[in-house]
Amino acid sequence: TIGDYLYFFLILVGAILIGKVFYWVSKNILRKFFEKTKNNFDNILLDVLERPLIFFIFIFGFMVAIETLALSERMVEISGNVTIILFIMAGTWFLIGLVEAFLQFYISPIAAKTKSDLDDHLLPILKKLSKVVIISIALIMIIDNFGYDVTSLIAGLGLGGLAFALAAQDMLGNMFGGVAILTDKPFKIGQRIK
Repeated sequence: TIGDYLYFFLILVGAILIGKVFYWVSKNILRKFFEKTKNNFDNILLDVLERPLIFFIFIFGFMVAIETLALSERMVEISGNVTIILFIMAGTWFLIGLVEAFLQFYISPIAAKTKSDLDDHLLPILKKLSKVVIISIALIMIIDNFGYDVTSLIAGLGLGGLAFALAAQDMLGNMFGGVAILTDKPFKIGQRIK
């Protein structure tokens, strides 16, 4: 009925408003409170959690709202899949933020104290690599949610990777050589190599 749809949209609007209220409380109350504490971890956690948590509130609101509608089995299945995908996206967003914050606030100061400049060049690579890994896992979870056989897909990617490795031996050799230089640190940037 029209009433059911109205109730559905009211719940969605309510979830958005709760998210807005949480964001205001976070910006104006929690942030000021955490700034007074000596520990920097709570500020980092708030930065990482703030936006994904608002997204989680909206997804939860969508879950509650969809229950008010009398949908067909197919539509219930589609809405369930959409909800799971949204949860995976929110979790991915949170994890990427957490890893980036950890690298920035904990690993970056340690790298800055070392004599070698190679650590500073390794950090951006770690950031990009961690993003790729987290997004890849999220994509595999989404594909698995749609009922596709993830094992065969990963096996196919493995065979594709082997074919790529054979076709691009020089490039991969250079890449592994670069990783060896970054990890072993046999020389510094600015040194002349013969």
